[in-house]
Amino acid sequence: MAAFTMSRRNVKAEREKNVFRHFLKRVGWPDDEALVELRNEPEPDILYSHPHDGKIAFELTEICSEDMARAISTHSNEALWTSDPSKKALDKLEKIYKTPFPIELLCYTDG
Repeated sequence: MAAFTMSRRNVKAEREKNVFRHFLKRVGWPDDEALVELRNEPEPDILYSHPHDGKIAFELTEICSEDMARAISTHSNEALWTSDPSKKALDKLEKIYKTPFPIELLCYTDG
């Protein structure tokens, strides 16, 4: 069970890293591998070393679940009932993180 959990955590971390690197390209920030550091709880997901602004911590949250994205892509002509994804983002805002750096919440869809 521990190996499955670790593997799942690694997949999530790599996915978030890819999402974050896409974000960097969109905002025009340097996308150097050495600037992006994956972190573990209780820290935010990513610590980014901005060349001019210093270190910034980022917590990422997906606002469209993977299951929903899959359902939409395979059943695009059907109606779907879903919960409000903003609750997940609000839960992240209430969480206590351990970092001396400013924290940003990055909400994304990946589907």
